[in-house]
Amino acid sequence: MLNKSTYILFTFTALLGLYACETYQVGSSTRSLQQEQQSSPKVIEYSDDTSDTSLSNQNRNPDVLSATDNKTELKVNHFPKPAKLVAEDINARINLSARPSAQADSRGYGLVGDAVTLLNMAQDDQGQEYYQVKFDTSGAEGWIESSFIKIRDLNESLIQIAQIGQEDTKALIQLDGARVDATELRKDIFEVILPGYIPDGYELRQVLVQNGDKYQTEAGAYTTLAGYSLTYRDANNHCFTVGAYIPPSGAPVEIENIEVYSPALGNLLLTYAEFDEYTGQAKIQLDAITGQPDGYVYEFTSPGYRDEQNELCKTINLQEAIKIVESMDFINERLKNKF
Repeated sequence: MLNKSTYILFTFTALLGLYACETYQVGSSTRSLQQEQQSSPKVIEYSDDTSDTSLSNQNRNPDVLSATDNKTELKVNHFPKPAKLVAEDINARINLSARPSAQADSRGYGLVGDAVTLLNMAQDDQGQEYYQVKFDTSGAEGWIESSFIKIRDLNESLIQIAQIGQEDTKALIQLDGARVDATELRKDIFEVILPGYIPDGYELRQVLVQNGDKYQTEAGAYTTLAGYSLTYRDANNHCFTVGAYIPPSGAPVEIENIEVYSPALGNLLLTYAEFDEYTGQAKIQLDAITGQPDGYVYEFTSPGYRDEQNELCKTINLQEAIKIVESMDFINERLKNKF
């Protein structure tokens, strides 16, 4: 039987142990709460600019991100970015507003095919998206409804295969999406195509780009001189040219038609002449009518255009020509659908 002193000591020891146990549980609970806070979703803005991998950049816009119901909603817009004005009606005048609203004052208008730089994006009270734009040519700024904007997304692998350099790429980008006024009845938007297949041994020897120059026809009417050509040549002096242009009146004489299919352009015809009076040899050419746009035509021809030395080259192998035509694709992936 415990005496009174022993009982008091035992009771005090038990209470001390219980207090220590409760203190540990509170501490454990505190540590668990900290761990929960540390493991909860963090809102992190990302960038596709590989030159800056820091996640703690304080200058980034916090408004592009929001967290709802413990789920992270990520919406990131990178500006500035290049774009073109588009519309179903090629003659449309696209309103440039002072604010992102249909009721805002107008600052003027743009035309289909105009090149712009996107500076920002906002929504009106009804949720309609608007882009703040700056026109590349005039420098005018304002807001345009998003449905009239096409953001350019270049097919980088296609550009590399086609051996296009940086400066020539810039020139082709400016032409891509440009408004083409061939005549009053023939209007369209240029969509630049490049070959996705180049036979072994062929190198790009000449690039010609014309964008918007005016010239007068023999009939006295003015038309737009716009187009481009890419001429490739091998060591044995075989060559071919790929491009697009506003065609002159008349069509090439067709000796033999060869049906080919391009995923980008659809069903096309190659015309093959065993003997061409101008070149004195066989000639392969993409038909200027079948499957072509309204205001301009895509081109493949071999022998290709003469280079700076004005040297006439030889006709490429017919099977290789078919492969080249079937490989042609758009330089701008987001312009693959007509608008």
